[in-house]
Amino acid sequence: MGRPQDCKLFSIDSPTNSMVTFTPNPPLFGIPISFNYSISNLSTTSRSTALFVGFFGDGDVVPFDSHVIQLQSNVTEYMLTDLYINTPLHSTSYTTMLALADDVNGFIDCVTFEFQF
Repeated sequence: MGRPQDCKLFSIDSPTNSMVTFTPNPPLFGIPISFNYSISNLSTTSRSTALFVGFFGDGDVVPFDSHVIQLQSNVTEYMLTDLYINTPLHSTSYTTMLALADDVNGFIDCVTFEFQF
């Protein structure tokens, strides 16, 4: 069985042409993280596109916390800045997954980070 940070566990096996930065780096326990996410050279997205942000405990395949951010559709690139996401107080060791998806193409992109405090 795959680990959540594989992204393949969720059948997300697309080439990543995205860039993610965040501050503070490394994040501080319990302090919101400011994410910047950009991706380009997409096929035109459909009418329902969203960015999923999930937090996974060690070895978990279901997130213990998640956020879904609805995005503009019918575009070929995204440049999202200052997405403030609260860090979980659930654990001092977790994986954060950002996954871009829409209703026609399914999962388009996936990026993960492992954090330990």
